Amino acid sequence: MAIQSHLKDIISDAAARAEPLAYPYPKHFDDIEAAKAYVESICKKKDFKYSDVLTLSFEQKEYIKDKVHFVVAAKAFEQGQFYLKEAMEDRNALRASIEADIHRILSLVIKPSDWPRIFLDAQAAKHFVSRACAVKNFTYTDFPNVEKGKYKGYVEFNTARHAFEAGFYQTKDQPPKGWMHKHRFIANRAKSGIQKRLPVMRVVAGSGNSGGGVFKAGGGGGATMVKAGGSAATAMVKSGGIATTAAAMVNAGSGGVTAAVIMKNGGTYATLREAITADVERLTALIPVWPLFFTSLNAARDHVATISRNKHFRYTYWPILEPYRFRMFVNFNTAKRALKHGAFSLVEEVGVKEGREEWAAAVRTSDNKAKSEGEVTDEEDDGYGNSDEMEIELEKVKFEDDEEDHVVAATAVEEPANLIDDDDTDRDSDAASISRFDELEDRVQNVQAQVDVVHKEKEDPFKSLIGLARRASTLKSAFG
Repeated sequence: MAIQSHLKDIISDAAARAEPLAYPYPKHFDDIEAAKAYVESICKKKDFKYSDVLTLSFEQKEYIKDKVHFVVAAKAFEQGQFYLKEAMEDRNALRASIEADIHRILSLVIKPSDWPRIFLDAQAAKHFVSRACAVKNFTYTDFPNVEKGKYKGYVEFNTARHAFEAGFYQTKDQPPKGWMHKHRFIANRAKSGIQKRLPVMRVVAGSGNSGGGVFKAGGGGGATMVKAGGSAATAMVKSGGIATTAAAMVNAGSGGVTAAVIMKNGGTYATLREAITADVERLTALIPVWPLFFTSLNAARDHVATISRNKHFRYTYWPILEPYRFRMFVNFNTAKRALKHGAFSLVEEVGVKEGREEWAAAVRTSDNKAKSEGEVTDEEDDGYGNSDEMEIELEKVKFEDDEEDHVVAATAVEEPANLIDDDDTDRDSDAASISRFDELEDRVQNVQAQVDVVHKEKEDPFKSLIGLARRASTLKSAFG
């Protein structure tokens, strides 16, 4: 595990604070591991706090503890505060021996073309190295004062790391901290140490004379073979001296592509998901340190986009998907994966959501209290006024002639002023239900009487003469 810059500062500070806790030491220890265990017991007994940083993962915390114990014990040994029955190994010599064994394994035992394309995690890659060395009867260096099993584990783990950083394989899960994935070595040039990025091979549909579509390789020319009628078509593309094959389905008459394969960095991606996942893994390795918080996942996605632009990251892309949408998918899934592994936190998750819930609860409590204290009773005014003062709306008034059985000529009658209230805001109010029916009936009769008075005052003065004239006419016709 590579020590990150901020972890170095934490380890140095914690070691300086832990040094006086373990004094005085016993006169001797069996080895440095026993001295580390003694320092750990003292720190645990005195409830020593290694760091105040709250965003550290469990692996980072354990790593810091182990390093602090070793630094304190090694410094005390160098100061002569105790003796070791087994001397400490020379770190520089141990590192050089491990690197020599790694070089022998990568050059003689496992060639670049022997590596699988993907492993589940780093431990699976380490197990692959162990089995390959066992099959080839690889002999590890016998380093003094270091157990053979421990030395073997160092070599295998770091061999897997070197191969990962050289681009020989990828891991499905998140690689260990500090593992930086580089571009893949071209197999026939890996021995000479030449690292070259393969060009993006994008298979796109064009308009050909056959009507079924012609496949072209984006960025370079090459021979094409097309079969119409919806059958499989194979496009042979030769770029940079390396022949690659991409299969696709042609929909006759429309030129549509139902399946496509992209060749990139020596890998073959049969689906869009695989292409996005591969770019997410490459882009994740370029962002070793994340900010502590983001306001949203979209803000984290924008941060990834900024990093990719600054580092000139080249996306794989997909033939039938717009480039900006492919970049958006990769950036968003990169941020989503980092959030899942605890690289950063969202502001909504660290207090804003709880604060909103508390505020909503306080508002609900206040509303309920106000309702209970301001409840309307029958004796109080409910805002609709007294029902006795309510005016009745009359939609239509019919006038009948009580003296005559026949209909006389109607004359226009003006409606009484201030008798009809056009304001219907209180029509459906609860106050209407408070009045008794007999009181409402009396008021209707009073209004009707007022209408009759107005009717009589403005009645036609010749109305009675018309009746007398008709009677006279009838008598005259009867008696001849």
